[in-house]
Amino acid sequence: MWDWLKAYKEPYYVTFWINRVLEEYERMYKSKFKDDIAIFNQLITEKEAKEILGEDIGSYATHHFGQRYLNSSTIAGLMRILIKKLREKYEID
Repeated sequence: MWDWLKAYKEPYYVTFWINRVLEEYERMYKSKFKDDIAIFNQLITEKEAKEILGEDIGSYATHHFGQRYLNSSTIAGLMRILIKKLREKYEID
């Protein structure tokens, strides 16, 4: 167990889960989230992105039975939905 803790240590608790989601995104979609979102940096603010995703997030994801939180694969999927919505909104291929 100590080996696992050393291997996965992060400076802050939240960064552990953020890094797992980013790894899962890359594994699932064969691209890095930061590269996929980069084209929108000049078009949209972080607040606007959250609003777009937050409009109907409940229709895209739910908690799995017995879990109080969304797992990393689900969050990676939500991030991909955000990218697709932004591409559609700004007509980017």
